[in-house]
Amino acid sequence: MVMDYATMDQIQVKKVEPDEISLPGGINRSSSIPYPFQVTMLRNSEGKQEQILLSSDSSSDRARWITALEHKENQGQGLASKGDLHQVEITKAYFAKQADEITLQQADVVLIQKQEDGWLYGERLRDGEIGWFPEDNAQRITSRVAVEGNVRRLERLRVETDV
Repeated sequence: MVMDYATMDQIQVKKVEPDEISLPGGINRSSSIPYPFQVTMLRNSEGKQEQILLSSDSSSDRARWITALEHKENQGQGLASKGDLHQVEITKAYFAKQADEITLQQADVVLIQKQEDGWLYGERLRDGEIGWFPEDNAQRITSRVAVEGNVRRLERLRVETDV
């Protein structure tokens, strides 16, 4: 049942550590809320600001929820800053099992935006597709020359394909 709602551009979400949570009267809830995150509706259906505390079963699930709830305009980065992100090469193909995961082929190059509990979230260079995938399927690219070359190729692809 929907109790309240807001448009995506009116939502802020943030990771909360269990020891930061306390109930009225100073009761600490860290043991019963292991992976909390806070959703703030800046302007809900009634025009009011509301905060909701949610919890997930694992740190990677929490990271996935936070990523899904972040406003898409906040996730975009300019090409100039993409050279500062870590890059990985896929060493073992991966087939997405969930809607927020990405299917990858061996030798794909991915710009990593987030890392959590054995999972990486990133953008595949060849087409800009984004999603989560297991860290074990990738190897970090450490050569600065290779990283810069990959970003230049990305810039060319974006211009040529208007992606």
